[in-house]
Amino acid sequence: EGGLYAELIQNRGFEDSRLPPMCKLENGFIVPPRTPHFDTGKPNDWRLRWNVASETPAWSLDATGAGATMRLTDDVPLTEATPNSLVVEVKDLAPGRAVALRNEGFWGINVEQGAQYKLSLYARVEGGFKGPLTARLEGADGRELASAPVAADASADWKKFEVTLTAKASDPKARFALHLESTG
Repeated sequence: EGGLYAELIQNRGFEDSRLPPMCKLENGFIVPPRTPHFDTGKPNDWRLRWNVASETPAWSLDATGAGATMRLTDDVPLTEATPNSLVVEVKDLAPGRAVALRNEGFWGINVEQGAQYKLSLYARVEGGFKGPLTARLEGADGRELASAPVAADASADWKKFEVTLTAKASDPKARFALHLESTG
């Protein structure tokens, strides 16, 4: 991530745990191929610390009161450019409960009361998930700042969904969440 970035979701394409092409990991550093430096002709010794400790940086799963898992997959990619997707499987769910898939944003998400936040996502369904699926902005303390249902189309094909979340309160350290309210 870098530069001017209008997105609020960190690791939005589930690609942040992938090493850059042709690079390798050595002692906690990304090391590119050792090609001659353009100026000196000597092998390049550039490296960058790699602090990625999870296959799903910035994402977490709150499965309190449920049996649920999440994992990355490259099966049935959305596009060749973003081959990874996240599989969330809800196996067991107590009545009235939901599984929450959360994203911390970049040092939190600065949500401002009255502001509208446009969400677009691609999803597909396997395993009988019937919904509902709810998009939320949550305060750092867990309170709901904005909420909107996402139409749950039980299609095995990728489908784009769009909703607008209107914030009813502010929090500079908010987070994004998708609440899954059925098994599948």
